[in-house]
Amino acid sequence: MRTWNHRILSNKIDDSIGIYEIYYKGNGQKRSHSSDPIVVGNDLQDLQGEMINLLIALDEPIHGTEDNFDAGPRRTAAERLAAFNRVVERLREQLAVKALKE
Repeated sequence: MRTWNHRILSNKIDDSIGIYEIYYKGNGQKRSHSSDPIVVGNDLQDLQGEMINLLIALDEPIHGTEDNFDAGPRRTAAERLAAFNRVVERLREQLAVKALKE
């Protein structure tokens, strides 16, 4: 049985929704969730947009926390789509390898 995963929860205080880490008891019932969301938005469309941005970040170089770097050129929609597709293809391959091991 899984001990944790991610779920979308609504926050009635600020009327937002977010993706939280959810922790489960041994019987599969929710035990608790992270205090802060990993990603937050006003609605599902906002969350989806943020998730796209996070996935596209996986196509960028990795920098050290102390590195000094700039944002680089703004990507066009076509460039963002190509980056997204590259990342999704790598994730698809990673999941296929895991599925073969199960």
